[in-house]
Amino acid sequence: MIIGGCKGVGKEILKSCLKKGYNVSFCGRNNKIGDEIINNSSSKDQLYFHRIDLNEIAELENYVKQTKNKFGGIDALVLYACLVPC
Repeated sequence: MIIGGCKGVGKEILKSCLKKGYNVSFCGRNNKIGDEIINNSSSKDQLYFHRIDLNEIAELENYVKQTKNKFGGIDALVLYACLVPC
């Protein structure tokens, strides 16, 4: 589970995790970017994108819940998100 993952270093972490065969959930503010990452991947079944505003704790809780529903649990957490407009 990556808090972030749509751009820059976070996206490279996502790619590295996929290469190792991990399931990866990632989040961001823009559905279009998340969908592009999934659609351009050969590992679509291993990816889950969640649109989120990290200023809302309830949204973060929902992201955790949806990640668990998709993959059955969370084995690792990467915190790599920018909370100000990037």
